[in-house]
Amino acid sequence: MADDGALFREGLQLLLSAAGHQVVGCVEDGDRLLELLARTPVDVAILDIRMPPGADGGLQTAQRVRAECPDVGLLVTGPVASVGRSTISQDPRCGQGLPKARG
Repeated sequence: MADDGALFREGLQLLLSAAGHQVVGCVEDGDRLLELLARTPVDVAILDIRMPPGADGGLQTAQRVRAECPDVGLLVTGPVASVGRSTISQDPRCGQGLPKARG
């Protein structure tokens, strides 16, 4: 899981673990997520569409995950408008985005 918001990242990790899912790693940016995926087999990667590196870091990371790890499922989180407008959310291999409440 990659999200630059520590509170969201830790909360989602707790929820997923409580639901019986194994969370193998939590990182704060796309570069670290790709490093994690290179060394750890996973079924699904969860990432924030708006996170470092750069203004479109999450979108760029999602595209890189698609290219480098085509068998990994992808769940993209972010503000409703961002998830709905992203080109990655239009890709049928990506499933659906998960909107975050604005706060």
